[in-house]
Amino acid sequence: MPRRRAINSNENSREEQIFYHIDLDWYQENDRSFSAFVCSRLCREHRQGQEEPSRILGILRDCCSKQGAFLSQSLPLLESVFRLILASANEPISLDEIVQRLTELRRTSIDSGMLRRLLDHDEFYGLRSLPVESTKEKNS
Repeated sequence: MPRRRAINSNENSREEQIFYHIDLDWYQENDRSFSAFVCSRLCREHRQGQEEPSRILGILRDCCSKQGAFLSQSLPLLESVFRLILASANEPISLDEIVQRLTELRRTSIDSGMLRRLLDHDEFYGLRSLPVESTKEKNS
């Protein structure tokens, strides 16, 4: 996965922004099947058969994530993050965007520090961060 850089527009310096994705290698390293794990998140139309992860991610993005029950405020927090990333076909999503989307979904404030700690210690979904190297302007 590529490293990404985000610029904090509230300050004149660049700050590190963390992006999260689903580490598909983590499933193999932990003797788990990504395809089997996400099967229950697929819509009825797509639940048959074991597909390759890249195909499953496309199906989730293009069809299943658009179903009303795919994301709801009653889901556990990490399950919601997992589904947000599935809906993006595993494109990395920034912590700030995750917080914003969860806040909208749940209609309540989500603490980014608490969420980052949960994500950084995930041992169930394979959620991993992609840290961006901080770069500072030469004349700061």
